[in-house]
Amino acid sequence: MFGEAQERIDQCRHLADTEPLERAVPALAEACEVFCCGVAACELAARHLARSLGRIGRHARSVGATGFALADPMLALGQGDAVMIFQPGRQLYELSLLVERPRGSDCVPGGHGRLRERGPAA
Repeated sequence: MFGEAQERIDQCRHLADTEPLERAVPALAEACEVFCCGVAACELAARHLARSLGRIGRHARSVGATGFALADPMLALGQGDAVMIFQPGRQLYELSLLVERPRGSDCVPGGHGRLRERGPAA
């Protein structure tokens, strides 16, 4: 049983691209607040991350709303915040708005949903 579990872990390591994770960790570390968004089965992972960040003293919230109900949590997004999206295999329109929203405000995406102030290079 343990051998099979180890084989699955090794297989996942070979399938996983670590570059996005290496970019996401500094963005989460520097964020004023982290919005952990997950839908359906992925909501559990979002809640887990928000709880874990809270336990180490970071400001984080979990959002599982979709559609019209997602608007209220999105209003709280601000400069210096990060968004971590957990979604099923297909891209959901509501969650893509969390990445697109900064383009219409005073912020622009700075890598994996991290927000930074709009400047000349934007």
